[in-house]
Amino acid sequence: MTSYLRPHRSSRWQLFYLILVKKVVIKKSMAMIENEQQYNWAVARVEELLPLVDENTPCTDANRIELELLSNLVADYSEKHFSIG
Repeated sequence: MTSYLRPHRSSRWQLFYLILVKKVVIKKSMAMIENEQQYNWAVARVEELLPLVDENTPCTDANRIELELLSNLVADYSEKHFSIG
């Protein structure tokens, strides 16, 4: 990794960098759940994240951001493929 892509030494910048990287990785790797294997992985990851996030978790927390993104992807896939009626 080139030096200009590394976060600054402060913890605030490291947190920002981590959040940005997670957003980009999740969006680029999975903008939409396309099959049941991806769906099962996302559901499992959501279940791992749930105990780590509660209503007091800050909006900038990396786990909360990942949980929100994956939850939306799971909900979209579920609505499309498992809808009742």
